[in-house]
Amino acid sequence: MSIRSHVAVSSGSVYVPLQEMEISRKLSDIDVKYHAAELSISTRNPEITVNWQPVWDSIGLENPLSSMRSRMASDTGRSFETIAQLARDGDMVARSVVMREKNIFGRLGMEKFHRERQLETKLVLMPDTMPKFSVTVYKPDIHIEPHSPEVNPNDIRPRVSLKSLQSNSSGFIDQRI
Repeated sequence: MSIRSHVAVSSGSVYVPLQEMEISRKLSDIDVKYHAAELSISTRNPEITVNWQPVWDSIGLENPLSSMRSRMASDTGRSFETIAQLARDGDMVARSVVMREKNIFGRLGMEKFHRERQLETKLVLMPDTMPKFSVTVYKPDIHIEPHSPEVNPNDIRPRVSLKSLQSNSSGFIDQRI
């Protein structure tokens, strides 16, 4: 690329040959501010479900809900039986007072002991199968929001230096950049 040493801008301009022409531009200072990206991670806990039905089936037991219902029914029946027995014991005490029978409370205690005496047997069972576990794991939700850097250039205009061959510079030199 050639740079013309003279460009006529107005009438009456004089051509002045140039010995040296220098156009320089300093590197401009640039202010850059960096803003870090924002990272957000949201997670969900894994879900674990256990199916005990195969274990109960291998042992031959009822599931807990059925077992609870049957226990509630038997407890209700036992409580009614206990109330009825207390009523019968009260009737026996009333008869013994009328008949002047001695040691009625000792006899009632002995009957209660024989009635409530039971053998207790505990069986420990080992199931053939294990419970079935179902685990659901969720991936974390990762979101990154990048920020572009903030750039502020300090613009410096180019500096032009012209030296003419003639020592007498009566004319003028047009400059256009």
